[in-house]
Amino acid sequence: MAADILTLFSQFGLKKEAGEVYLHLLQTGRRTAVEVAESLHLTSHGANKVLLALSKQGLAKRISTNPETFVAAYPSSLLNPAISKEAAKLQDLSEARNTLLELWDVERTKAQGLPIEWCPIEEGFIVLYDKDDIIDRRLETFHATEKRLWIISTEFWLLRWDKVLCDYFVGDEDKCRIEDLRILIPITPNNIDAVKQLSKCFKIRHSPMMSNFAVVISDCKEAMYTGVTKDLDELERVELTPSLWSNNSGFIEIQSSLFQSLWDRGIDARLRIQEMETGKPIEITRVITDYQEIVQDFASLINTAQKEIFLWGRSEALPILAPLIPKDARQRGIDVIVMAEINKDNLQAAQEIAERADVRHIPQIVHSTGVIIDQQVMQVLLYSFSDKGAELYNSIYTNTRSFVETQHSMMEDMWDSGIELRYREQELTAGRVVQTIQVIKKREDVYKAFYEMLDRSKNEFNVIQTRMGVKRLYNLIKDREMPKITYRLLAPIESVNIEEARLLTKYFEIRHLESETGAAIFISDDDKLLGTSYIYDTGDIDNVIYKSAFRTDISEFIFIEKELFNSFWYNATPLNIREQELPIDAVKGVIDAEKPEKRPARR
Repeated sequence: MAADILTLFSQFGLKKEAGEVYLHLLQTGRRTAVEVAESLHLTSHGANKVLLALSKQGLAKRISTNPETFVAAYPSSLLNPAISKEAAKLQDLSEARNTLLELWDVERTKAQGLPIEWCPIEEGFIVLYDKDDIIDRRLETFHATEKRLWIISTEFWLLRWDKVLCDYFVGDEDKCRIEDLRILIPITPNNIDAVKQLSKCFKIRHSPMMSNFAVVISDCKEAMYTGVTKDLDELERVELTPSLWSNNSGFIEIQSSLFQSLWDRGIDARLRIQEMETGKPIEITRVITDYQEIVQDFASLINTAQKEIFLWGRSEALPILAPLIPKDARQRGIDVIVMAEINKDNLQAAQEIAERADVRHIPQIVHSTGVIIDQQVMQVLLYSFSDKGAELYNSIYTNTRSFVETQHSMMEDMWDSGIELRYREQELTAGRVVQTIQVIKKREDVYKAFYEMLDRSKNEFNVIQTRMGVKRLYNLIKDREMPKITYRLLAPIESVNIEEARLLTKYFEIRHLESETGAAIFISDDDKLLGTSYIYDTGDIDNVIYKSAFRTDISEFIFIEKELFNSFWYNATPLNIREQELPIDAVKGVIDAEKPEKRPARR
């Protein structure tokens, strides 16, 4: 550290011995010449001479004369003169540079026999501080533009420059004089009239992100960046920061890339005007290919949530997604739903996410990562797969209502069939088989689950049904080869279903329930239970409408339902007795049998 300070002292013109004495005073405080001489191994005369020189230079102060004592002063008197000297030298060099370049251009044009504007131009930068200079430079840029002018600006810029743009770039029949003039600007009620007028001849897009800067890029030859601290429609009252103008190819490339990125994400002026005048949001679908932009947009989109974040991802992506979920989401009333394939590698990340979200294990998700925000907007990240693994190659962003609703419905179906994190944890850590409740939405899937349970049953198959469910049950099994096991059916037996009930006795022992349940329960001895309830209950298989349907292998739930079934069964009326209770015209071939004594439920 001391060596660094001494080196810097020397750069400002302080000699080594003087620097060592000055630093010693800084480190030790008040010192006499004798004490300095002893510490630095100098003669008393030599130390005194250096201290007097430092005092004269303003770097040391005499605070006592008996004995003469010195302390170090702040080094302004060392730094400022050196900097001023170099600044004056730099100014002289800058003026000499300008003169030299002018003479150089004269000699160069003579040697090459070309006009100066055709000769190679040196690249450089200019900082403009005065607002009039900034405006003059921009007008020079407009005048020099031949083919392409790209502009990014603030809300009121168009109101200040619309006449100038028309004078420079609008020709006959209100057509643009140059090939490519684009303006990217926030379109608001304040500038909508100017946008309507200029969008007839210029390409204009809306970008809500811009608020405090303007960029003008001309023919890929020059670019100018200006900050705006006070944005008003009156040019005289606008407050600008210093502007940077350059013809440096690297600077122009950066500004052009910025423009192109924002332009691609912008909204056509026509659509923005339509949104403002009708109040209906613009529906857009955009493909994003730049990796940094994909990541930035994905994180930003999540932060816009007001009601719901529905997030799904590949197993490898889960630890990356965890930090993106707002920690205060639940406190703000935002429901966060996260699903992915949970394995030992990402279990810890899933547990961290579960502190602020509902998490489920969905093994089917392998191809994408995505998020739906408030059921209104969605972004999906797409991957390509090879021997090297998965690679993110692009992203789709959309707020198109039909697209978002379809994807949300599909994700909900996957969520409903998912496994809660607590059960998945048990499976991964303790080896326990996960038991779940799977919601079934489609009618054909309900019947598929019924047949699977029926075929897997080895000893017993028990059913509770509705009146019309008895008719459906007969239609479902009448053409099937049934396993030779015990079948029991509980249902209200009435005139409407007595014929089907009689036919079902080929397989089922049937008993009558006094009340309609409005639901059906199928209990198989393969440790599965299927439950359904109905909005529209009909004997026609194709017309029944389910209110809900689910399948479960949770043993505690199945045990309770079996006990409930047995309780109903032993208190229910056998079919042959029920036939005698029905109206005579509804019963054919009534079996003469006595009603058995009711038995208590089996426990």
